[in-house]
Amino acid sequence: MYLSNDMINQGVCNGTVGIVTKVIQQTEQIHVTFLSNRSLIHAIIVPKTSYFPVNGANASRRQFPLQNCFTLTVHKSQGLTLPHISVYLDKHFFAAGQAYTALSRASSWDTVEIPYLDKLSIKMSFANTNVYKIRH
Repeated sequence: MYLSNDMINQGVCNGTVGIVTKVIQQTEQIHVTFLSNRSLIHAIIVPKTSYFPVNGANASRRQFPLQNCFTLTVHKSQGLTLPHISVYLDKHFFAAGQAYTALSRASSWDTVEIPYLDKLSIKMSFANTNVYKIRH
């Protein structure tokens, strides 16, 4: 999973999942293929250095903006379109709209898998909206 927003123009943002296709240690490069909007994006990822203070002393950390990933949280997947999703809708869905956000990451219902569904995981909130009652 890519952990930066510096490739948004190419369709890759924080949370985009890809496959590492090559690691070149001599040049500190990792080749990654990302799936974005139904197209493949081949990218060369290089390490980034962050500078920060620790107990009054200057420190730095050099690392690739990548993280090993097998699943994504609903929060991390927000804004992404994924080729296939499997959503376990259980009591861990605690916020209104969370189930909708998870399910709406797929581009088609044909690519959605729901292995477990607890009706209580579907929550809505009308607190910040105008709700009108229809009178009969």
